[in-house]
Amino acid sequence: MAAANPAKTLQDELTCSICLDYFKDPVSLDCDHNFCRACITQSFDTDISCPQCREIFPQRNLKLNRQLRNIFSSSVSSEFGGCSVISCVILLCNLCCKVLVS
Repeated sequence: MAAANPAKTLQDELTCSICLDYFKDPVSLDCDHNFCRACITQSFDTDISCPQCREIFPQRNLKLNRQLRNIFSSSVSSEFGGCSVISCVILLCNLCCKVLVS
């Protein structure tokens, strides 16, 4: 069985499953799944349910995910021309994995 790619795992954990981009203003539902605030707000119709696990909630309860927000708010540096540190870490992790596998 092949080992999981740590870069892919990290990228998946930092990506909204609705817009498939890195989190923007990340919030958590009561089931602990995370989404961009705008994405989850737009996805709610008559039922308030999680797009991942389909758990239904009696009311809209979006909790700010401060840890994810802090990762993204500090990840872009003008020192690097606006390069996303997260993208760089994932790229380096991919390179490291290729070296280790070789």
